Amino acid sequence: MRRRSGRAAPPWQRRPAPVDLEGFGRPWLLFRGRGPDRVVMPLPADEAEHVQLLIESDCTWSAWLQAADTAPILQKRISSKGSFVFRHVGEPRQISMQHNGRGAFSLTGLTLEFGQGERVLSGMGNSSAKGHLEGSTLVHVRADGDWTVTLL
Repeated sequence: MRRRSGRAAPPWQRRPAPVDLEGFGRPWLLFRGRGPDRVVMPLPADEAEHVQLLIESDCTWSAWLQAADTAPILQKRISSKGSFVFRHVGEPRQISMQHNGRGAFSLTGLTLEFGQGERVLSGMGNSSAKGHLEGSTLVHVRADGDWTVTLL
């Protein structure tokens, strides 16, 4: 991966950072100009030896790959801010998510190929939502604010 550094623009002046995943044919918008400066984006798996990304931004950025088996495991509760990926290991369970921030939030299960699977729960703004995990799975959090996910 390459890293571009430089002087970052203030948050209110940042432009979106479209990411073009070569071979997928469409840009993925990772940064909307407000919210967290860290974005976690699962990439669909394939048999290619290399992952090629094109990132365009006026902001300082870095990128790295992380193996799925290194994602944190949801024991009883997990908290963070912004987008994230965690693992649930075990039987089907009810979960809840508390979100403190503006905008929409959601939890989505990931497929074996790391694509977006079934929506587990979603909500808007400062609120909470409940959902159901079908069993062991990777879960993609999309949120702008602080959040906590709890096993019920």
